[in-house]
Amino acid sequence: MKRLWIILILFVGAVVAWGSYATLNYTEQGGARQVIGGQLDIVSGGELDVESGGALKLKGTAVPSTLSFAAAAGGANVCEVTISVKDNAGNVLAGNWPLIVWLSDDAGGEGLTSTTASGTVQAKSNEGADLTALTAKKHLTCVCKDAGTYVLEITDSAKTGFYVSAAICGGLAHGVSAQVQTADYGS
Repeated sequence: MKRLWIILILFVGAVVAWGSYATLNYTEQGGARQVIGGQLDIVSGGELDVESGGALKLKGTAVPSTLSFAAAAGGANVCEVTISVKDNAGNVLAGNWPLIVWLSDDAGGEGLTSTTASGTVQAKSNEGADLTALTAKKHLTCVCKDAGTYVLEITDSAKTGFYVSAAICGGLAHGVSAQVQTADYGS
């Protein structure tokens, strides 16, 4: 009889626990949203693929996935390259993103340029901030202005065809511009 009571108590305890069980991972009604309250493991060989137009967010903040580059003529012998931090949907992400920027002779951004600009290589006034010159006139660390953009100002009387390369510190995104052309420098 004592054994029967123990079994009954265990059974009732299990039913009470079962009745109050809350699912951590579920699909909301309508199927448009999956809620992960537990852990999501992507095993070896698996991947999380965010398609074009989708956005990956951490703690409600979109994660940068790409950088865009736009070169334009500035003052005399000056090329201004605007670097914009963007999400997977192509939206510029506001924020003071830390960047590493370097000039390269390679379309893939491999290595530093062998040519040194005749003038400054720096942030345009009020268009971001430089932190450290790692290699004078070739390689620097910097930070975007609040709008998520940084404008690199290259002053070079030879109007060298550099490739501007950049990466977000922490490896979140990287990219290389098209080759800067003579027309991208001011006359």
